[in-house]
Order: sequence, then C-alpha cells, then structure tokens
Amino acid sequence: MIYKALKKGLFCLEPEFAHQFSMFGLKLLTNCIPNQILKNIYSPSKQFSIKKWGLEFKNPIGLAAGFDKNADYLKPLSHLGFGFIEIGTVTPKPQIGNPKPRLLRLPEQNALINRMGFNNKGVEIVTKNLELWRSKNNHSIIIGGNIGKNKMTDNKEAWKDYLICFKKLYNVVDYFVVNVSSPNTPNLRDLQDKDALEKIFSVLQESNFNKKPLMVKIAPDLTFPQIEEIIMAAEKYNLQSIIACNTSINRSTLSTSNLQKAELFGNGGLSGQPIKSYSTEIIQFIKQKSTSLDIIASGGIFNTADIIEKKNAGASLFQIWTGFIYEGPLIVKKILENYY
Repeated sequence: MIYKALKKGLFCLEPEFAHQFSMFGLKLLTNCIPNQILKNIYSPSKQFSIKKWGLEFKNPIGLAAGFDKNADYLKPLSHLGFGFIEIGTVTPKPQIGNPKPRLLRLPEQNALINRMGFNNKGVEIVTKNLELWRSKNNHSIIIGGNIGKNKMTDNKEAWKDYLICFKKLYNVVDYFVVNVSSPNTPNLRDLQDKDALEKIFSVLQESNFNKKPLMVKIAPDLTFPQIEEIIMAAEKYNLQSIIACNTSINRSTLSTSNLQKAELFGNGGLSGQPIKSYSTEIIQFIKQKSTSLDIIASGGIFNTADIIEKKNAGASLFQIWTGFIYEGPLIVKKILENYY
C-alpha cells in the first residue's frame, strides 16, 4: 500500500529523474535503518538458494542490467532480497547515451520504452566502484557484469571493446553477459550474426582463465533460425547461459492509445508485460534445441505466476526490471513467498 501511494507521486515526475530520485531515497533509507530490520522487511522468510556454474545464488530472482549501470547503488539494492544483481551495460569509455527524454512509461500495460543508449561512466570508474564494494562486502551477493561496445566503435572492432571490459571487470564480477541485443545503439544487433558472435566469444574465452560463467543476452525480435545459430555459437564456445530476452522493437502488442504515445515518443525498446509472451516462446525454443545451456528469463516478470510460466518453459533463473518499477521494492519477497 505504501508503494502504491509513493508510485503515484513518482509517476508524476519525468521517468529518468524519478529513477534517480527514488534510488537516492533508497540509499538514504538503507543507511538509516539497521540491516536486520531491512532483512525482515524485504527478504523472504524462507531459503531459496540455488547453485549454478559454481556460484550459489541465495534465490533465483535477480535485478537485470540497466538499473544500476555503474555499480553506484549496490548497497541499497542488496537489501531488497535479490539473489543477484547485474550491473551495466558497461562500455570501455564513458558515454552520455542518447538525448533526453529517453524513457517512457505506459502504465495501462505495465510497460516501458527506453532508448538510453548505454549511458555509463566507463569501465574504469565502474571497476573502482566494484572494488570498493568488494572490499567492504566481499561476496555478499552475486554480481554480474553486462558488457557492450561504445557507440563510435565500428562493429568490425567491437570485439576489442568487449575484451577491454571483460579484462577490467574480471576480478570484481562473478559472471559476464555479452550484450549484443540493445536496440538503442546503432547496428549493435548486427553483432548477433554468427560470425560476429563467434569472434567475441572466442576472444573472451581465451582470456577466461578461471572459467567465469559467460552468457549472451539476445533480442526478442530474432527469428527461430537466427536463435538457433546463436545457440550453436554459444555451445561451441562453452557459454553457460542465454538471457531471453532484451527489449523489443515490435509494438504490435500495444493498445491503440499506447501505440500512439509510443509513436510520438519515437525509437526505443519495449519492455514489461507486452513482451512476456515473446520471452516465453524463446525460452521454450532454446530449451528444445539445447541440453547444455541454462536459460535466464527476462521480460514481463511481475509476479509468482510469471515466474512459474518462465520456469515451466525452461528457465532456471529470472531477472526483473520493469516489474521492479511497477511493483516496488517488495517484489522479490512477494514473488517468492507466494511461490512455495
């Protein structure tokens, strides 16, 4: 009830400012309240630990990349019950992203459209933030590193950007995600082509001395033959997982009024409930085609029923982002305590 009232106020603010304001407020809140009280409020009362790839997740629900791009808010976010947090997308050089406004709410369908454009402080600063976090908190929560290329880097040289981020972040994250599926960096999705992907996977695995888990995040707008090629490349280079999926450029699931709003807003990736079915279908396809790859579900997860749907389709871990915006900081606790 408290978040419903708070959300009304936040939704009166410009979306990106509301995000920054709420994260600042959360930071203040978690600094003022003792950890045990925070745990009682936000963490599920039961244990839901799951082991994957040599890592132990305290539960299977994580926060997707894009929420804490620079590892600025790991302390407050770690108190909200997540089993893991993915930072990024991180690029070698800092970049400001696309011009504002670049985030649109569509509350009638629990959806967002964003065209952020990999805005981040660059891998050097993100690495320092993570080093500071590790020095104070050790391995209190699993941290993933979502890596990408700078906007001005030609696709032929993109593998170099991924390798730079991989090497810099190697000692401060627990797993890596190759992001080649955001629709908001020009031509980035062309890197989902088999040859481009294999180049990226090969150079990263050559530097993966400790065999840290490596995965790829794919777009929901691919055809099944395209997804099958990605599966083959992922298996060839011994990736652990595919994240299904990123935001969509397909707006056919929007209502007439929301489609009009989206058209006025312009380009951007659609997330939330309108892409839930896309994500589930892709998870089912990957599960049918691969026996070695785990699947992390992302796209349209808001409640326990959504988790069950993704799990039945073949996913073993789950990520939320848009659901967090609409359901609030108790979302993980609500989902897990209603599941068992």
